Amino acid sequence: MGAHFPDSLLAMIWNKEGVRFVENKGIQLRHTDHDIGARQLTVNYLSERSWSKSLKKRVGISHSSISPILPSIQAILGTCPFIWCANNDLLNQAVDPHFRGSATRISNVSHGINQHQGVHQVLVLSALNLTTDHFKFLEQRFRIDPTEVQKAISHETIYQALMRCSLRDPAATDPVTIIVPDRTLGEWLVRQFKDNGRIKLNRVQTDIPLLETKSGSTSRMGGRPPVNVVAMTNAERETNHRHKKRRIYDGVISLCMGLKIPNETPLDSSFVRENLEISLIGNLHSSPIEFEVASNDNLIAQLKACWSYRANNKNDNILISPAKFAKRKGVDTERGLENVISVHGIWLDQDDGTLTPDEMNRIFPDVRFVAMNSYSGNKRYFFPTTSPMTLEAYHAIWDIMVGAIEMYGYSRDKVAPNFHGIDRSKRPACSMFYVPCQAQDSKKSFWMEFPGVEIDPLIFIDSYLLPDPTEYVAAPAFANPVPDGLQRLREAIARTSNDNEVAKANQVSLVISQWRNAPKGEGSREFFNLARNLHRLGHDAASIRDRLTSEVIYARHPDERRREISGVVAKVTKGGDHPAASNDHGADLGLRRKG
Repeated sequence: MGAHFPDSLLAMIWNKEGVRFVENKGIQLRHTDHDIGARQLTVNYLSERSWSKSLKKRVGISHSSISPILPSIQAILGTCPFIWCANNDLLNQAVDPHFRGSATRISNVSHGINQHQGVHQVLVLSALNLTTDHFKFLEQRFRIDPTEVQKAISHETIYQALMRCSLRDPAATDPVTIIVPDRTLGEWLVRQFKDNGRIKLNRVQTDIPLLETKSGSTSRMGGRPPVNVVAMTNAERETNHRHKKRRIYDGVISLCMGLKIPNETPLDSSFVRENLEISLIGNLHSSPIEFEVASNDNLIAQLKACWSYRANNKNDNILISPAKFAKRKGVDTERGLENVISVHGIWLDQDDGTLTPDEMNRIFPDVRFVAMNSYSGNKRYFFPTTSPMTLEAYHAIWDIMVGAIEMYGYSRDKVAPNFHGIDRSKRPACSMFYVPCQAQDSKKSFWMEFPGVEIDPLIFIDSYLLPDPTEYVAAPAFANPVPDGLQRLREAIARTSNDNEVAKANQVSLVISQWRNAPKGEGSREFFNLARNLHRLGHDAASIRDRLTSEVIYARHPDERRREISGVVAKVTKGGDHPAASNDHGADLGLRRKG
């Protein structure tokens, strides 16, 4: 038993393992939903961005001071008593002296504490985030979405801390005020209480540009849910996920058997075969031409033959599409999504970015694919499939693969040092690609074949978590009127901040590149230099450790670098120097543990 048990990580894992839960009628609960009666509950949030230790440091919050956000918090809490919680690295002196005895600290993990039921205000400054490896393991092993993991771990822990106040007392009537770090947590919290018309979510005004929504950024989930819209439960999401897989499975089977697929395939059986069928297009304005090859081996051989061709310019080439097209009554296009009958093979186009073919192979170690250059020198990947796919199946697999790349540690943010560069505009199955050729700069020409199993659409989709569609429509946050002078000042600060962030991201990218290109025999020294440079650029010990952990895959001797991490972090944070190991196989000089 436990609060929100169906949404707990344990319930999610057991559900994935086939465990079925049945309500025990013999257990009488005080309530099945959290009804606060006619009380007023106000949830205030500090940041539009997700809260983290890194963001706190960038804002100017240190282990002994919360001065950047202190005035805003004081304006809300006043002189009334409140309980508060934060990470252990934030000292009591950062909060307590500023509230003259009104502040009482509690632990983040505070189950069973009942002595604060007379308190009606709560402040939460905790950043309880798992590492990327945690999220990746849970998604790959149990197919649990990272968003659900965050709710089950971080949000539930903070919910329990909040419930130490008078919200725990069903007879209390006083209004309750809560301050939480970010909007995502605030929106989740207000949905945990039965709506009585007196539950509000407010943005704390701080005038700190870094706490605003990042310009041009997009949520991983595709949009921010508006308040007062009920989210799907984990059980409902699991049911939808199962139904979607079944729909895709039935569609692919029908396609291979030559049966018509309602609302997706415009033509029927005689136009669909198990053969490899794609389309060639003479130029951007030409009609598609059906193209059939005997096997994926044959297709790859023909693509490689095309790759040896040297084009005069980008447009001096024909195009290829993974889709098979047909004209459809009432549709003006010839090669749009509505003209697609079937799709064969997965294509990924990479513009710039730090993702390499070898890294792609590490992400999909058992999958066969070909990596090649485009005319401009960018990277392109072709993953052959064992059978034709429906539109829904193709898009689901494309999303799964890009999601796996991002879960591996790559970002879709162009200014991030780990930007993957996958072109999302090429996601539609009707996309066209110029056939391979030699790059304009001959030094950028490459052809790499990675052996493995060809993607079986049915097995692949069954083995991965399908990305959930956006559940809600994005809703703009309410903004209070701002005087012209203050607005100009904010814009000037934001411009400076953005410039600084871009410059810092470029510096991080530079030091990472220096480490990854370390000459043989200098791996240990450059690994240490990477940590020292990250520390110089403002990274704390935790973020340096995370970065070093993710970078060991680039080492010639990953196990040695992994053993060095704790020693390196300890030395650079204390201002120490590298012990000047002569090479990667030299004697132990302080950074490595023997054994």
